[in-house]
Amino acid sequence: DTTFTNYTTANGLSNDEIWYLYCDSKQRIWISTFGGGVTCYNAPAFFSYTPDDGLLEDSVNQVFEDHEGSYWFGHNTTGLSRFEPEYFEVITTDPVAEGGFTIDPEKRIWYGSFSKLGCSDEHTCTAMEMEAPINTILDDNRGGLWVGTYGKGLFYFPDRHTVDRDAPRQFTTEHGLNDLHIGALMEDRHGHIWLGADKTVYRYDGATFHNMFSHPK
Repeated sequence: DTTFTNYTTANGLSNDEIWYLYCDSKQRIWISTFGGGVTCYNAPAFFSYTPDDGLLEDSVNQVFEDHEGSYWFGHNTTGLSRFEPEYFEVITTDPVAEGGFTIDPEKRIWYGSFSKLGCSDEHTCTAMEMEAPINTILDDNRGGLWVGTYGKGLFYFPDRHTVDRDAPRQFTTEHGLNDLHIGALMEDRHGHIWLGADKTVYRYDGATFHNMFSHPK
């Protein structure tokens, strides 16, 4: 039989309001919270990190481990933190959207803010203005970058190396998207792009957006 074990602040969590869970390469569970920083569960012990340790703020909406074993934490209001893990480093103070950052094969960090698309590498951190608040970002296997927004649909940069020079292609209702609030992006093994919107799931095959599921109104 399946059983559930419940963990709360009484067991070592920094806060009972959980935003995100992430399993790292060492099979440790990172638990981001709203108001309690981030907690790492390395069975059987819990370890927590807060602004006292260098984290930008107590609310963390996303956690990601890169290829070198560094940990990245997104914050809705204050920006992006990196944990080495001996110390924290502030990467940007631009607010970072929930689900709004990714790491590409060149190990660059792409992040989405309210109306900025940012990129950080080992040496620099740059940002460009977008037409709408960014909800989610995806770097695909063909070298492109997809940006899902709130209210303006989907933007596509065919070459993520020229994002600062080339205008993106924008997909809206005239291309088959009836829902312009794009909250999630994923690429499948066939190279199709899946979009999660407010009430609709789409699949894009490179030519057409297919409505895979619509929630009843």
